Amino acid sequence: MLNNHILPELGSLPLAEISVSHMTRFFSKMREEYSTKYVINLYGLLNVMFEVARQHDLIEVIPLRREIHRPQHQAKKKPALSACQIRQIIEAVEAGYKPLFLTVAITGLRLGEVLALCWRDVDVDRGKLSVRHNLWRQKLVSPKTEASNRELHLPRVLAEVLRAHKQQSRWASDADFIFARMDGMPYDPDSLRRSVLYPALDACKIERSNREHGFHIFRLHTLQNILSVYRFYV
Repeated sequence: MLNNHILPELGSLPLAEISVSHMTRFFSKMREEYSTKYVINLYGLLNVMFEVARQHDLIEVIPLRREIHRPQHQAKKKPALSACQIRQIIEAVEAGYKPLFLTVAITGLRLGEVLALCWRDVDVDRGKLSVRHNLWRQKLVSPKTEASNRELHLPRVLAEVLRAHKQQSRWASDADFIFARMDGMPYDPDSLRRSVLYPALDACKIERSNREHGFHIFRLHTLQNILSVYRFYV
């Protein structure tokens, strides 16, 4: 948590200058990509760190506010898209983004995990997909837990979509990212949300809020919905 999130985001700021606003922006980003439990743990770690700093007279006030920075435990129904809406969005985005959107929808992986995939992580002939990394601030980091490092079944239709995507990509070596920009680097998650996902939602007249509608709403959870999206590509 310290090396992957806290230091990259806050490490350049003098300790005494870290404000409530800084922490609000930090936790907004964390909520977008990580589970409530994980963000609560981040909050707890930061609270301890700031308390130690306060006791040593390094800061006067702890810049955390429990009511706005610490997520609540109670389950909150997250926005989700129907299979029909997902098909509409896949139709709306440019051709180069369709394999990415389909991969997020069908595998249920986090966006950072999908963007971290390299061609060596996919075996389209055996129908296997290995999750080894997560993308954070354009850097590959280890998955959050040991269980996050896993091998998934790659459905036939998605395997064929990725096979065709590889044939059309200029970045097709084992070490290359599957979903790469023109320069070979992985897409930035925030840029994808702002420049691709949100315009597609708007074009399909699907209501959204910038805070709640990230790529997590794109995951499918039932066999019926998955098959429905498959038919879109068959």
